[in-house]
Amino acid sequence: PIITVIFLIFCLSLSFFLENSVDTYSETTNIILDKLLNYDSQHYLRIADRGYFQDNLYAFFPLFPMLIKVLAFIGISPKIGGIVLSVIFFLLSYILLGKIVENNPNKNKILKYFCISPIVCLAFSIYTEYLFIFFTLSVYYLYKKEKILLTGFLFGLTCLCRNFGFILYIIFAINLLLKEKKINKKIFLLSIPAILIGSVYPFY
Repeated sequence: PIITVIFLIFCLSLSFFLENSVDTYSETTNIILDKLLNYDSQHYLRIADRGYFQDNLYAFFPLFPMLIKVLAFIGISPKIGGIVLSVIFFLLSYILLGKIVENNPNKNKILKYFCISPIVCLAFSIYTEYLFIFFTLSVYYLYKKEKILLTGFLFGLTCLCRNFGFILYIIFAINLLLKEKKINKKIFLLSIPAILIGSVYPFY
């Protein structure tokens, strides 16, 4: 995480040479905060504030804006709340990845590269990357422990985070089917919550 902070400061300093794209939904009186709220961040703020009132907003899945809304309900500014959520899910992903690779001889390298991967510059922005990474790692961790029903529930939430959640579900479902050799209780325990929760937004 210390390496990440240094890397983020470096990225932020470079961003001052680039054009800002903030609008009224993300613009603040703080020049550094404006840099953190660039690009798609403003769309998530729009959805958290007013819902899907424009057609182009449908490309952005609802779970992250819903979490921002929850924080806003308890008095945290959506702009600060969104950044706080990204930081929290980055740290949770780091901790969970550490558990997953606990017995790997390259554990320290894996965690170090995770902290300096290119997308780490989004850890302080209102983006779904680390929410999705956390859910993906959680799904893998629980699947390996054969907690299939909970895995299916988390799959549903993953599908409410990004459309790649559906692809992830298909990969795991095929893997489980190949492993079990037949459609059985485990397949249903994985699929029912994943499909029921994950299909809410597409049907909406």
